[in-house]
Amino acid sequence: MSGPLLAQQSGPGVLPGGSGGGGGAPTSATYITQTANGDLSAEQALASLSSGIMRVATTTGVVSSLTDSAGIAANISDETGTGVLAFSDSPVFTTQVDLAAAGVRASAADGVLTLLGLGNGNDENLTFDFDNAAANTVAVASGTGVAAITFGAINLATTTIDSGVANTALIVKTPTGSTAAGVSVVSGSTVRGLFGGNNVETYIQGQPSLPISFYNGAGSTVNMAILDAGALRIGSWTAALTAGALGLPKMTASGTAPGAAGLKLEVVCGTNAGTAKIIAYAGTSTTATTVLDNIGSGVTGC
Repeated sequence: MSGPLLAQQSGPGVLPGGSGGGGGAPTSATYITQTANGDLSAEQALASLSSGIMRVATTTGVVSSLTDSAGIAANISDETGTGVLAFSDSPVFTTQVDLAAAGVRASAADGVLTLLGLGNGNDENLTFDFDNAAANTVAVASGTGVAAITFGAINLATTTIDSGVANTALIVKTPTGSTAAGVSVVSGSTVRGLFGGNNVETYIQGQPSLPISFYNGAGSTVNMAILDAGALRIGSWTAALTAGALGLPKMTASGTAPGAAGLKLEVVCGTNAGTAKIIAYAGTSTTATTVLDNIGSGVTGC
């Protein structure tokens, strides 16, 4: 600019002016103002926009307002996924969460968590019901027909495995050559446990015995064992039995009746020191009948 600086009065303000092409700022230029101005004809007043985040368009310079998650996502070049933003340390996802495109989907409704496989496999799912099962119980099921859960080389350690169905046996099956520390068969209240050890198949075929424990429901246990020699031992005691033998431990005479359906045998101390005696109770009688007395010698406690 050359020549003297002139000023011209126009309204309440003073705008710079002068010769040589000088003058006031053009009123038709595209300004950005906070509020509308009556002296301007092409301004963009921010007050006319919705409350939000300002977004500037390239080339035109037009300002717009971003007011929702979709608007923000549309203006970010490296976003992934769709939906709404979550600003919380405990966000609530209203549909599901996908972990990788070919990964796992987690969804929930009414206390039921569903885990679904995604990708090019079988896409099975498991459901965990934390709300609708019996008290102190979480119900695990599948909406895709899963019939088995494979743990591979991971051991399952628990104190009790229950079929959950009355009068239905829970059978633990192992492939040939597998090792199992214990096999339990549970069926209602009649048979509470059958325990094996080491390799199950080898154990049954070649180990000294297959111990069986019957729980009476009052905290005590009645034991017996099927021996590989083809004998049956009643009770937990050391017995040298041969094929076809039945081993009965020495006890104190019970003095109780077995009931109208049959007879029971007991081994007690014989009349002579160190001997044993076989007695029998039948029906509703509590009176013992001696079957055979003064058997053998050296019976412990007699």
